[in-house]
Amino acid sequence: MPRVHIELDRRAAVFLVYRDPHEPAQVTIDVRSLGSTHVTEAVTLADADVYAENTPA
Repeated sequence: MPRVHIELDRRAAVFLVYRDPHEPAQVTIDVRSLGSTHVTEAVTLADADVYAENTPA
């Protein structure tokens, strides 16, 4: 899982890709080392079509 931590302004971003079409995933992210934290945005992108892709408009 890639993780980006920007020290200058104390922000972090976590990106997770899970492609198993049959089993759900449970994820725990330990952010204690970042100090005081809160979630400002959480986005889920999903599609029933396993071959769906993001394409230019």
